[in-house]
Amino acid sequence: MAALEPQYMVILKKVLADRFVPFLPPLLGNVNAADQAAKQLSRAFSAFALHKLLDINPVAAAASVVDDFQDKGIDAIHYDAPSETLYLLQTKLKGSEQFKQEDALPFCEGIRLLLKQEFTAFNANVQNRQADIESAIDSCSHIKLVVPYTGDGVSKTASDALQSLLDDDGLDDERLHKQVAYYTATEIARDLL
Repeated sequence: MAALEPQYMVILKKVLADRFVPFLPPLLGNVNAADQAAKQLSRAFSAFALHKLLDINPVAAAASVVDDFQDKGIDAIHYDAPSETLYLLQTKLKGSEQFKQEDALPFCEGIRLLLKQEFTAFNANVQNRQADIESAIDSCSHIKLVVPYTGDGVSKTASDALQSLLDDDGLDDERLHKQVAYYTATEIARDLL
């Protein structure tokens, strides 16, 4: 699997900065200007993925972003009422890096905490949406995990960690789809065009 080509990464970052960053929830904590710009693009990538995958407008997509410090590996939480589907995203906006086990494990932990509705473990972006998220968890018929990435694939250890979560009978939640949806660099390039 090829990573997103540099010319598409330039276009993607411009789209993220222009169409999504202005609508993101404020960053938590103090970050220097250079790190803040990079963090905002990374956060906006979650909104871009929701916009493209679910055909929702950029403002609504950006409102679904919870990515920040103490996000427990969950970068966006979006409930699609018509399909009764709760989408949980972990995104990676990295040039050529694979989605790795160290990315997957916090995501798995965050999903477990979210399904148990242990909101105190999460940041203010999640806690501020607690009532909406609780309602979505209570009403949803489906829970889908989505991993958008610009790098050159998903490592075997990362996919194994995610599959182990999905196969865990201890979660006792039949709404959880047994397959992760990946949004690859190839699909991102197609959608940019």
